[in-house]
Parts: sequence; structure tokens; C-alpha cells
Amino acid sequence: MAAAMPAGTVSTQPIEDLYRRLHGDAWPTAPLWLVAVRQFDNRRVVFGAGDDPRPTVGQAVAASCAIPGVFAPVDVNGTTYIDGGVHSVHNLDLLERHPYDLVLVSAPMASTSLLPLPLPGAAMRQLIGLQLRSEVRAARRTGSKVVVLSPDTSAQRAMGNRPMDPAMRPTVARHVKDAFSGRLGRDRDLRASLATLGL
Repeated sequence: MAAAMPAGTVSTQPIEDLYRRLHGDAWPTAPLWLVAVRQFDNRRVVFGAGDDPRPTVGQAVAASCAIPGVFAPVDVNGTTYIDGGVHSVHNLDLLERHPYDLVLVSAPMASTSLLPLPLPGAAMRQLIGLQLRSEVRAARRTGSKVVVLSPDTSAQRAMGNRPMDPAMRPTVARHVKDAFSGRLGRDRDLRASLATLGL
């Protein structure tokens, strides 16, 4: 549905400029995968992996953020790209053949609740959560330890139905910090996993 939406009009140039200042025009030597979708055929493209194009980091980040209907598609060498979330919100299936000691999944748009919640956007969050759970199961079959970080009920309520509203950032950040601090306090296994990585 997202791929069929009209092209957005908000420029991603500020995003591209920010990451160009941070990384320049050279792709990092350390592994970095950034996911986008090629607009003309909806094919997922993983910048930085395999034979897919390797633009600047700024271009790749901008393309991976180009939400249909909001941001303008990003041109890379004459081909336009949109947000990789059109294919999968988390693209965790890319790890199915690559086992890791620990995979941290940032899932701000997902709900881990199996029951409907009387919150804004709850139905969409549940659909995203269903997709995520399927991808997590597949990743865990490789032997990877997968930890999903998603908003609890209070954070979802704080986020409301305006996830792109910059004015919401301080409130959401406080809820997320409190929720994650609480989880770290309760989850000894998570603390141990992070400690092995020096986090």
C-alpha cells in the first residue's frame, strides 16, 4: 500500500547533508547495510551488501528514510529509491543467513501485545508486530540472540498518532528512557549480553 502512494514532497536533502558531513563520500570499511526499495519495481535494495549500488552514506540514509507520501524519493545514479520499510519495517530477515552473538532490534512502530489496545494506531502496530515476530523467530533459528526494543503501553500512548511530529520527541524520549532503564533493571540476561559487547 505504501509503495502505491503518491511521491512525497518533503526533501531529504538535510538528512543527506548531515550524513555527508559525518562520513564524507566514502563508504565505511566496517560493514554497513542500509535498506531501501527501488521505486520502479518495488525491489528491496541493500546498500553496502553484495552487488547492490553503493552510493554515499548520506544518499543511502536519505533513501532509507524516504517514506512514501511524505518524503520525496531519492535519486541515486538516475534511479529513485524509497523507504526500505515498504518491504519490511525491520528487514530482520536479512540476518537469517548471518548468525550473530546479539541482535538488537529497534522497533518503535511495533506492538508486542497480542491483544488489541485502546491506543492510537494500535491496529497498525499489531500488524507490524506480527511481521516482526515472524522475522525474529527466523533470526533465532540461526542461533542469534535477538532482543527487541519496542515501546510499552505508556510510550505508545505518549507517541500518539503523530510519529513524525518533532514536538513529541522530548516526551517520547523520556518514556523510552524510563522503560528501557526498567527493563535493564529486570533483565539480567540482557545486561549480561550487553556487557559482553562492552555496552
